[in-house]
Amino acid sequence: MSRSINILHLTDFHLDNKVIKDFDLLMRKPLKEDVLKRANGNIDLLFITGDIVDRGGNDFGGLLKGLEISNKKVISQIAKDLNLKEESVFIIPGNHDINRYADKDFIDEGLRRKLKTSEKINNFIDSVNGGDFTGVERLMEYREFEKKFYSAYKSKIEDTFFHSTFIKNIYNCDIGISCFNSAWRCYSEEDDGNLLIGERQVLESVNLIQDCEMKIALVHHHVDSLSPDEKDTMKSILTKNYDLIFFGHSHRHNNYSRTCGGNQSIWVGSPSSFLNARTDSKKYSYGYSLCTLSKIDTKIQYSHFSYSNTDYRTNTEIGNDGYDKMYPVIKSNNTKINTSVKKNNFSYIPDIPNTVIENVLSNIGKPSKLFTGRKDKLKEVKDSLETNEIICVNGIGGIGKTQLILKFLENYDKSRITWQEFSENTRFDTFIVASGFEFIIQSGQTETEKFSALLDKLNEYKRIVIWDNFHDNNDDTFLRFLNYCYNKLTEVTKIIIVSRTNLLIKSFKSIKLVDFNESEEYARALIKERHKGLKLKENEIKEICTYVKGHPLALELALSLCVSISYKKVIGKLAMHSSGVDELSQRIFQDILDHESTSSIEKEFLYKFSAFKGRVSESDVEAVFEEKYFFKAVPQLADKYLIEYQSGFYDTHPLIHEFCYDKLENKEELHYRIASCLISQRNTLLDTLLEERIFHHLKGANNLEEISRTIEKYGRDYIREAFFEPLQEMISFVESSNVKKPLFYLLIGDIHEIKGEYDLALLLFEKAKENKVNEELAVEGLLKYANIQRRKGLTKISFKLFEKAKSLSIEKNFTNTLLGHTIIFRS
Repeated sequence: MSRSINILHLTDFHLDNKVIKDFDLLMRKPLKEDVLKRANGNIDLLFITGDIVDRGGNDFGGLLKGLEISNKKVISQIAKDLNLKEESVFIIPGNHDINRYADKDFIDEGLRRKLKTSEKINNFIDSVNGGDFTGVERLMEYREFEKKFYSAYKSKIEDTFFHSTFIKNIYNCDIGISCFNSAWRCYSEEDDGNLLIGERQVLESVNLIQDCEMKIALVHHHVDSLSPDEKDTMKSILTKNYDLIFFGHSHRHNNYSRTCGGNQSIWVGSPSSFLNARTDSKKYSYGYSLCTLSKIDTKIQYSHFSYSNTDYRTNTEIGNDGYDKMYPVIKSNNTKINTSVKKNNFSYIPDIPNTVIENVLSNIGKPSKLFTGRKDKLKEVKDSLETNEIICVNGIGGIGKTQLILKFLENYDKSRITWQEFSENTRFDTFIVASGFEFIIQSGQTETEKFSALLDKLNEYKRIVIWDNFHDNNDDTFLRFLNYCYNKLTEVTKIIIVSRTNLLIKSFKSIKLVDFNESEEYARALIKERHKGLKLKENEIKEICTYVKGHPLALELALSLCVSISYKKVIGKLAMHSSGVDELSQRIFQDILDHESTSSIEKEFLYKFSAFKGRVSESDVEAVFEEKYFFKAVPQLADKYLIEYQSGFYDTHPLIHEFCYDKLENKEELHYRIASCLISQRNTLLDTLLEERIFHHLKGANNLEEISRTIEKYGRDYIREAFFEPLQEMISFVESSNVKKPLFYLLIGDIHEIKGEYDLALLLFEKAKENKVNEELAVEGLLKYANIQRRKGLTKISFKLFEKAKSLSIEKNFTNTLLGHTIIFRS
């Protein structure tokens, strides 16, 4: 393909005589100018995803007449204004493009009861395609219009009652376009949750375009409007087989990506194009989406009509200041490029050809240059990975597990490595983001679908995943993922667990580190490199190694102590502390801190540094600590090998971290100071990795007020990007101190609604609408409560509630709250 492809998405015209007049006088010229400016003068395809007319064309005296007038006065005029080539406009029917009076009530009710299985739905589709139109008379006028509309299309390869399929060649790229009918089961105000598309029509169309470089589907209703009998199946089939899916009906921008069966698709929902020209709300106004496809990326621009200025403007309420960038859907050398760098609502791709996925967890440390021995264990790791997908290197703290794996990976391609250091706050979803696969989260999948998508990507990029300090894990999702991976990883994709305890999963290879047989060799290397003035005889080295039981950290600390006090005194202390190795290491470390050679400012720094977790960037440390520490503490502690600086990061041994944190007195103050530093690094867009760190420290500071402010600032962003667990955890933490807020009810209610848990959502929205603290959130709660009632089929009740909310909104001037929900009852 030699150049980018521009696709204009318009939908839900709801044309009547008034809207056509508004289009002609107010919107036509500005639309032309704005689209051509954004598309550099060229539009290749125009997709119109249903509801061309309003209410079955009543205002025109009939559906067929209304469609013909709409084509003549609007669709054809847009095509002319944009200089579209022949066969560049594609349409599908919506629920307003039918004649609801053409089918009898008892026939529709009978079909609703009958069409409950794929077999019966497929049989019905075959019957209609065979000429029996009983039950679908409502669409006959639309079909007459559609046949005439597509009659001269040479790109058409099949035209049935349920789908029209085309293959367009644009810039030497074969594009398969499937135009699906999701309106054939539309009949009343209670359509939502009862609609069908039909597996048969989708699979037939897919089969016709399977060799195309890119596949696009058009459908009026989002799959969430389908019957439970078909919703999950259709979601999987569409995602698995199409690169782009354009839909309408919602009257709002609603764009995201989804992964299934190794394929990834971008779903594009746009607002009504012309229905209400007289609003300047960017969030809920009317406009269009412009998709620009290249081999580098997929860019989606959002534009809205400004009534006060009578022109189209960038809708900065959507995406990253009015646009989103995602991975390219056009295959390059028959392989789709999937890359992700977190920047906004979508996974974002820099403007560079052949971009590789950014794996922020590939920046791992280096093994100690004093690494000694362990040849038998290095061989065991190598041999185990040749025959096992998952291995667990386990043993007591300080025994050298992490160093062993760092040494093993020393000569591996670092771009393949994904190294996650665990804390008690590490979450599975943030691990996915840091691994470079954020689009998996944003596609809002079930846990199994999420596991499948991540597994596909780990296999595709031949990742070696290391989970270090896994004993700190508090998220059981990681264990469920490990069980899911059983017998599914490729021979080059591996997962290595580093933990003080063993795993509780189906199948893995355990490698236990107990004795360090080369401890005397290691001691000599330590003396030669770190303590050149220390004179110890061979028998004295052997005696120290015996007392510390070959434990690497205890040995390092004991030799450091030998620099400050005599060998005999060290042996005396070792003899006193002859209990467990962990306790022995802690005692020796305390002896080092208590010695006069360790200053109070050095101890202060170590204690305060323990408020961090894991490796810490130099800039973060400098932002938290006063300058005096970097002159009077850090160099001295580095000389004692209690603090390490490597490649722009400070670090200390996990056990030393634990010993110091137990001694830290002003924990809450330090955590808040670190949190404040991290908060200053925020920008306007949600950064889930940064927010995970901020929450860890705000939680340590027990700062409920700042956590609440975070929820208020980013809560809706967490919902939009499908990061439910971190948001729920923050809300639960605040509520555990008996702090209840109406916004919390709305956010958790939204999560339950998205998951289809309507009864739970209803309870929370009821609490929100009954709150006496925030009137606007109470109205929003009422609107959402009404919407759930609508979803449950209680249309009359929901409409009364909506009218009440509408009245309150007008009275209190809650315009934006109302605009966000009026569409529920319009579609």
